[in-house]
Amino acid sequence: MTSEEEIWYKNISKNDEGIDVNVMDLFEKEIKEITASSNNTINILKNIADNNPLTQWSTRYETITLDDDFYVDRKVTKGGYSRGSIVKDGSNKQNVNDYLMGIYQSRDAVQSNYNGEINALKQKEENNKIDSEIRELEAKFTSELNNLNSKISNKQEYINNLPFKVRDDGKYTGNKQTILTNGSIIKGEWIDIILKSKLLINKYELLPGKREENGNLKPFPKDFYLLGTNNNKWEIIDSHFDYTPVYYDDNTPIPFTLKNKKRYERIRLVISSLNPSNINYNGLGSLSLSIFNLYGNKCYTVNKFCETFQPYINKKNMSKIEGLTMMDENIQVLEDLKQFSEKYNKYITCSDITLPENIRAGCSDEDKNIDTVNNAYNKLTTESITKLQNTPLNNFSTVAEYETTHNEIIKKHKEIVPLRKELDEKLRQLNAEEESMLNDYKLKYDNTMYTSLVLSVVLTSSLYFIFRKI
Repeated sequence: MTSEEEIWYKNISKNDEGIDVNVMDLFEKEIKEITASSNNTINILKNIADNNPLTQWSTRYETITLDDDFYVDRKVTKGGYSRGSIVKDGSNKQNVNDYLMGIYQSRDAVQSNYNGEINALKQKEENNKIDSEIRELEAKFTSELNNLNSKISNKQEYINNLPFKVRDDGKYTGNKQTILTNGSIIKGEWIDIILKSKLLINKYELLPGKREENGNLKPFPKDFYLLGTNNNKWEIIDSHFDYTPVYYDDNTPIPFTLKNKKRYERIRLVISSLNPSNINYNGLGSLSLSIFNLYGNKCYTVNKFCETFQPYINKKNMSKIEGLTMMDENIQVLEDLKQFSEKYNKYITCSDITLPENIRAGCSDEDKNIDTVNNAYNKLTTESITKLQNTPLNNFSTVAEYETTHNEIIKKHKEIVPLRKELDEKLRQLNAEEESMLNDYKLKYDNTMYTSLVLSVVLTSSLYFIFRKI
């Protein structure tokens, strides 16, 4: 079964939806255009569509210089999201002190070793070799000492390479924005996907890119929206706020399942803030994604929003859709036939010099060109009709399968009939018809009440008469 046949089969085998497709896997087939609010020159946008966690797309950022009472000419990155502020807890200053202390101790050790070796040489009897060995030892000592002193002199280089903690980072500070259909504004970097056909989006997956320094994941979006539109008026399909990611592993994207009931031809992912990174890295201040998968229903509409048909009884013994296999091809033939008729009629009208000028006023050069008619004719005969003729329709359900289904329907009908009669009887009783059991009970109740009233009157009258006579 070809991939297109598989789409047809899965589509009609569902109850309410068409087949799910990942538009990123079918990039050239399903996506007309993909753009972003900004792009890094190295990490290009198309990297999000290759389902590879090792490639990534990043928004634009620049390298700036950080100078304060501790860092001098420290190179860091800045983008559309806040870098936050440096956590000055003294840990890096202590790190530098430990680093320098280690160098001082190493220098003392080198000096001590040098003195010991010099004294050992002076005690040797081969006095003719002492001078050359001392010179070699002095050269070694000088090299080691210069190396250690150079580290002390260049301690700022060591300081600038130290990782440092940050806080309050990830808030969007740029000027990119998206206006919703109700007029409200969402700020944040975005990815915009224009589809070749409308899809009912039911799931998407996200995975951030990885850091160059250690391969750890960059910050996951914290506040983000998935939007859709058919007329440039954006509607919210899904949104998350203060989202904290839970990863299966560093290479598996996080899925988000939707209950969307509307089809869109344009989808936009907007990230309004990022989760804290807690530590500086190359690219801090920018958004990075390595995977953005987008799943939607491939629908075939006939009468309803997302058409469904009778499911296959036997996948192996049936064609695509029994009786409807040629529907798409038939529709295409009719469409191409209509186009040919319109172009031919236009050509005849525009080429007829006997007609008044007002009738031929709207004719273009293309309308007067016979090649326009020939192209429409060739498309109809060589493409649409040929495709319709080659459409497979040679497998049908067997007699045994038909009989089995028919017998199941008859059996179900026989089970429903007595249940319906019982339900009608209960409804008749509830509706209090004249012959109903409820009506009988009501009559008995009324008789009892009236009899009690008569007896009460008789008894009261008798007592009154007795007491009056006495």
